[in-house]
Amino acid sequence: MIILWIALGVLVLLLLVGLLVFCIASMEGHPAPLHDMKKLERIIGHTRASLVKSGLSWLSDHPPQEVHMKSFDGYTLRARWSPVENARATILMAHGWHGSVETDFCGIYGAYQKMGLNLLMIDQRGQNGSEGHYMTFGVKE
Repeated sequence: MIILWIALGVLVLLLLVGLLVFCIASMEGHPAPLHDMKKLERIIGHTRASLVKSGLSWLSDHPPQEVHMKSFDGYTLRARWSPVENARATILMAHGWHGSVETDFCGIYGAYQKMGLNLLMIDQRGQNGSEGHYMTFGVKE
């Protein structure tokens, strides 16, 4: 009988941990303060912040086209499209959890475009410019 109670306790504990992980993963994203460099440096460090600054400068000089689409469940999902002439490939850029395309990839835009690559920079569901209540890591996008 005691083994049954221990097994039940372990099962309840696993369910609670799973619920906690789901709740954390369901939190909506918050964009990084891209134009407040001091705050950005505190969040992601000086080296990455300087890469973000150079990438933001590149983005302002080469503004991508805004692309929107409706998901199967009615949310508007956002991406930015940056083509090059005679492209040899296209890179799909999807940021990480609570990230953004700017903070996760900003330092590499110019190099990719010099290599002849189109860029599709995706805002994950529930993050930054895309609607939704939680990020699904590409499963529902």
